[in-house]
Amino acid sequence: RMEDPVHIVRYEDLHEDLEGTRRAMYTFLGADPDEADPVSDETMTSAGLQREDPMSHNRKGAVGDWTRYFHDDMRAWYKDEAGDALIEAGYVESHGW
Repeated sequence: RMEDPVHIVRYEDLHEDLEGTRRAMYTFLGADPDEADPVSDETMTSAGLQREDPMSHNRKGAVGDWTRYFHDDMRAWYKDEAGDALIEAGYVESHGW
């Protein structure tokens, strides 16, 4: 574990509670979340947070969609190298993904 304070922000957390996650980030950094500009359509430019553009080549940014892009060899390698970390971080429930 790291000795310095670390605030983990998961993509899933942003989708589940964007405002709460944003406020927690500002608080962790010692900033007042009430002084920050609110999230708006103009500021949500990252994949998955903006409205989907059917003409875009970007992935749709759906929670959990990342597993669809792993072929069998890639999946086996990733399970071997980082499977426990994925479970610990809550991205998958078991090595059976």
